[in-house]
Amino acid sequence: TLDGVINGAEWQGAESVNALQTTGKQVSPRQTRFWMMWDEENLYMAMRSPLREGERIVQNLRDTTRDINVVFDDSYEIWVDVGSKSPDGQPVFFQYLANFAGARYDVMHEPAVGNSRLGWTANWNPSNRITPDGRAWEMEVAIPRRSMHRDRPFADGETLSFLVARNFKKPWEQNSFEGTSSFSVLDTHTRVVLSRNAPAV
Repeated sequence: TLDGVINGAEWQGAESVNALQTTGKQVSPRQTRFWMMWDEENLYMAMRSPLREGERIVQNLRDTTRDINVVFDDSYEIWVDVGSKSPDGQPVFFQYLANFAGARYDVMHEPAVGNSRLGWTANWNPSNRITPDGRAWEMEVAIPRRSMHRDRPFADGETLSFLVARNFKKPWEQNSFEGTSSFSVLDTHTRVVLSRNAPAV
């Protein structure tokens, strides 16, 4: 149930990572846990980002009707390559950047021709909440394969690539698994093997 409430039983079969690095490749004191799962039609992701005592999520940008770059709000980023092509036949990968208010910046990148298409709209529907104790921001989202021009189901044993990051506003910090400062460079992304027996390798 993708309601923004991370239930341990729901995500117990997921790959879970809680070791983010800064863009300087240092393990960050500000950690965030991400969970990832999949089935034939969707990728699934959840995030739990602990908050400091009294911390309020910065969400100055709240227009959800258009692309808006929320990187300087508290936000998260999902970059994913599922081996698909754009409608005009170009290899593509995708960027989704969003804040707690649901303002987002979603882009389809065509690296072979140097294009970034802001006109692509993910139509993903993340659910967010601040936990009742005020200590964490939680998010859950389904990522449909068809939203990324993927015409075949996801399958056991195939390789995708991801970069997942948390952008902190105060103090400013961008943290990812990889510790890269080049989010848009595919070679810096993590390769993920889909498996029915183990969530990811």
